[in-house]
Amino acid sequence: MHLETKPDGFHTFGYGIEVRQQLCRVRLWVGRLPRRPRRSREMRVVSIGLTVFGPNKAAQSLYEHLGFEVTVLQMREHLSTRQQGVTSANR
Repeated sequence: MHLETKPDGFHTFGYGIEVRQQLCRVRLWVGRLPRRPRRSREMRVVSIGLTVFGPNKAAQSLYEHLGFEVTVLQMREHLSTRQQGVTSANR
């Protein structure tokens, strides 16, 4: 966990958290994660952040169930070598 101090308090961000999709589906993590917010509040942490990669809908559903909300959505266009010279401006 990364801890950052901001004007409104401490903010944490979890890196390298891996939840296998089969665990998300059976909700085995639900019993473990709720302890983190309680402990974090005791430490005066005002937010906990994490990243869920786009294709992992099961993890996204799990974290939403636990009270997390989407704050950033990133999108990407994959360019193939067959489309060289074509840009989004001249399509």
